Amino acid sequence: MISHVPHFKSPILICMNLLQRGLANSFRGLRTGDANLFALGAAMLFIVWWRFSKPTKTRVYQKRLQPGDAVTIRFTPRGGTGD
Repeated sequence: MISHVPHFKSPILICMNLLQRGLANSFRGLRTGDANLFALGAAMLFIVWWRFSKPTKTRVYQKRLQPGDAVTIRFTPRGGTGD
C-alpha cells in the first residue's frame, strides 16, 4: 500500500499563473544555485512579458450616431488627411 502519494497540481492550473510560478522558480533557482530552474523561471517570465507587451488597438475616431445617420469610410495612406 502506498502511504504517501505526492499531490501534483493540474498542468492547466500551473500555466494559468505564469507570473507567480516564474518568479518562484527564478528565485528558487537563484537561492539553490540551480541554473536549469532559474532558466525555466526566466522563460516563464519572458512569456508573461511577451503576452502583455503587445500594443493595444486604439480607436482613430469615435462618435455615437443617431438613428438614420450614415457613415462614410475612406481609406487613405498613413499620415494622409481624410479630406
